[in-house]
Formats: sequence, structure tokens, C-alpha cells
Amino acid sequence: MTTINFGDEDHAMASLTVSSDVVTFGDGQGDILLLNGDGNTATLGAGNQDMAAVGGTSNTVTLGDGDRDAATTMNGSFNQITLGNGNADTAIVSGGSHNTVTLGNGNQDSAVVNGGPDTTIRLGDGAGDTAAVSGNEENVYIGNGNADAVTVSALNTYIYAGNGQGDTLTINGDLDSVFGGQANVIRLANGGGTGILNLQGCSQPLLFMGSGTHAYLTACTAPVVSIRSAASASVVDQSIGMQLDLGPTIGSVALGDFGRDLAHGVIDLIGGIGGFATTGAVLAALAPDGSGGTLVPFGPGSALDIQAVAPSALTAANFRIG
Repeated sequence: MTTINFGDEDHAMASLTVSSDVVTFGDGQGDILLLNGDGNTATLGAGNQDMAAVGGTSNTVTLGDGDRDAATTMNGSFNQITLGNGNADTAIVSGGSHNTVTLGNGNQDSAVVNGGPDTTIRLGDGAGDTAAVSGNEENVYIGNGNADAVTVSALNTYIYAGNGQGDTLTINGDLDSVFGGQANVIRLANGGGTGILNLQGCSQPLLFMGSGTHAYLTACTAPVVSIRSAASASVVDQSIGMQLDLGPTIGSVALGDFGRDLAHGVIDLIGGIGGFATTGAVLAALAPDGSGGTLVPFGPGSALDIQAVAPSALTAANFRIG
């Protein structure tokens, strides 16, 4: 094993093809490391605008607490990259698999995953961090900062929300899952597959559902689900106190397991959908769906099917005219 040390001068640069070596940079500004090899350990100091580009496998790269640092993996696998607590740091994963990227607690850090299955992204506790994920079977951990933003165009991605508030998740993937989080905004679109999203243990999420999407809400508290365009979608409500906002125009929407939430769940009819002016008028229009559930008609090609809940089980408290 060889140890390579660089001092604190600015704009130090090293291009290395080595294995099982230790490379250390000082606290200068604008240092650059181009590393291709296996099993190396590299540390860059606390200067600003340092950059590391890493190929190969099983490398460990740590950048210090300077601002605007950047790290990139290039088709390598099993690499671990850690950025310090500076602000506006950037990490990019291109190809490879099983890479781990950890961002520090600075603000406005960003992580981008372009391919590379089984990558793990960990956002720190700073505010305004972003992550964009396009690979499959990824893991994204959102820190405890506020107003973070995550965009997912991937299959089987797990998103673990932190304790921050006001995060925004834009999901265009399939069979993705969101765990936990508080008062986060989630925008779900069908990326060309089945459009399935699982929400588990989320508190007060606001979920906007696009056409052809399907959401499963498990053990969530007071979720709000909004279907407001000409969308056909389905919701399975295994939560407490769900509010389903419908309108002003929708297609065919299916609501499952609402019978478990009758004591607290509310269906809010927005923008005059169905022409209902009172909850009494809604109750009068309810009809059996032919399968033990209830059909709420809104017009040609537009209805809500409350599955496995008979019309007689619904009350005015389950509806609201928005």
C-alpha cells in the first residue's frame, strides 16, 4: 500500500490509476482528483470547489467541509463517497452498481443518479437539498432538513423521508415506496408502467395523483389525496383520516378499504363535480356498484367506486362539498 499526500496549496491535481492506496489532499481550494482503481481511500480537505472523479470498485472518497465540492463515480461499483458539511455540494453517480453517496449537513446539496442499480443516496440535514434518481432499485434517505426535493424516474426505488417538513417528491417511476415523513408533497405520474406507489407510515402527506396511477396508503396519518384532472386512478386506504379530493373533472376512480376509515375518512368533491350542492344530494345519488360497493356518479365516464362499502354504510360525514 502506498500513501500519497498533497499539501494545502490551491488547485492541486492528481490523476492516478492505483489500487489499495491512500491519497490525501490538504485544505487548498479547487483541488482535483481523478482516480481509477480498486480499493483506494482518498480524502480531500476543507477547501472550496474540490472535485473527485472515481472509477473502479470499492473505493472510499471523502470530501471536506468546503462549499461547492463535487464528486462523480464513473461506471464503478461498490464505491463510497462522502461529502462534508459545506453548502451546494454535488454528487453524480453514472453507471455501476451498489454505490453509496452521503451528503453532509450543508444546504442546497444535490445528488444525481444516472443508471446504476442498487445505489444508496443519503441527504444530510441541511435545507433545500435535491436528489434526481433514474436508476432502478435505488435507496434514497432524506435528511431532517426542510424543503428538500427528490425526483424519481425509476423502478422499485425506496424513499425514506426524514423529520423535515415541506419536502417535495416527484415520482414518475413504478413500484416505488415512500416511508415516513411529515407534511410532504408527493406528485405521482405514471412513467409508462403500472404507476404503483406505496406510502407507509407517512404523516399528513399531500399526494397528487396523475392518470393511470395507483396508490396504497398503509398506516398513514391524515393523508390528503388529490385527483383533480381527467384522471383514472385507484387508492387503497389503510390509513386513518384520509381526505380524498376529487374534481373538478375526473375519470373512473376506485377507492379500496375505505370501510376501515369510515369513522374519520372524508371524500371532498371539488369544483362542482357531479353538480352536487349538498351532502344530502350526494347520499341520494349513491347506487350499488354490483359488487357490494357504492358508486358515486359524476357524469358520463366519471364516477367514484367505493369498493366493498354499501351505500347504507356511508353518511353525510363522509362527504364534503369543496
